[in-house]
Amino acid sequence: MSQDFPDHHAKVAPDRVAYRVGETEVSYAQMVDTSIRIANLLRARGVQRGDTVAILMPNIQGSSRSPGPASAQVSCTRRSPPG
Repeated sequence: MSQDFPDHHAKVAPDRVAYRVGETEVSYAQMVDTSIRIANLLRARGVQRGDTVAILMPNIQGSSRSPGPASAQVSCTRRSPPG
């Protein structure tokens, strides 16, 4: 995924659905907001560019799945906050 793809779509179509998990729809704006918060948390905990980050993704079937792991993946590709 291009690192600028989510930020671009959050600017031009913020309410457009980025992905669905079960019955939950997540917009590009929500995805970017969540990914920025996760990226800032990682930086605050000392994670630096080039560090390896593991993301625990539950293997749960049905509508109880969480949209969080997808935003976590995007946060790990962030180069910088959108400008």
